Amino acid sequence: MVRMHRRAWGTSLLLGLLVLTSAMPASARSATTQTSARTTAVSAPTKFESDLLGMINRRRTAIGCSALSYRSTLAYAARQHTSRMIAAHEVSHQLSREPSLATRITNAGYTPWRWLAENLAEGTKGPYATYTLWMHSAPHRANIENCNLRNAGIGSSWAYGVTWNTIDFGRQ
Repeated sequence: MVRMHRRAWGTSLLLGLLVLTSAMPASARSATTQTSARTTAVSAPTKFESDLLGMINRRRTAIGCSALSYRSTLAYAARQHTSRMIAAHEVSHQLSREPSLATRITNAGYTPWRWLAENLAEGTKGPYATYTLWMHSAPHRANIENCNLRNAGIGSSWAYGVTWNTIDFGRQ
């Protein structure tokens, strides 16, 4: 479980970033376009991911939080991280030579963000088992029940006979 918070930037910094963006070389603008194209390919959750998000949202609304909105940018980051964990055969919020959560989320195109959190699970056989595992872990449950978080993207894959799961939460 990882949580991060970013304070809002001042107007002058934002203006400076806009100036830098307009002066950005074509190759950097192309990379931004490529990120958008990649995240568009993750526009819909799988049935497993949709079922898992549904369970999480039922819990959130039961305790008075708003339901999480699915974001393809967060799903892209989550799916990429799940793939890396499977390749490394390791469950970790930051694998060796992998960027931090904040960098992964930003690189996926979820910007600007103010809050981030991440839950991981490996070894479950289905969405209910993953949900139950997270709800029986205080830090993971805290992320699910954090009303400050508004968006989510899930990356779930089968490998070695079980599911590997990443859910990235955010608030812009």
